[in-house]
Amino acid sequence: MDNKNPSFTQTFRYQITDMLDIVKKSGKAVVFLILVYDKLSPKDKEFLFAMAQDTVQSLNEDIIARLGKDKSYVSMYRARLISLHA
Repeated sequence: MDNKNPSFTQTFRYQITDMLDIVKKSGKAVVFLILVYDKLSPKDKEFLFAMAQDTVQSLNEDIIARLGKDKSYVSMYRARLISLHA
């Protein structure tokens, strides 16, 4: 990759500008989410993805069905994600 290539520089500048606009519009929430997401285990991310499919608050029953796990498993991962926010 050639950093002196104008198309690379221009593309990189646009990407950075877009990311900064998102951060400015949403405040510190985006940075917080990125930092937290990076610290999640693969199972935490799987659980989060199962929750993200809902447009309203996720119900345990829906997550249980998506993951094929029992209620205690879902409760444990929900508690883990909540504890990251506290």
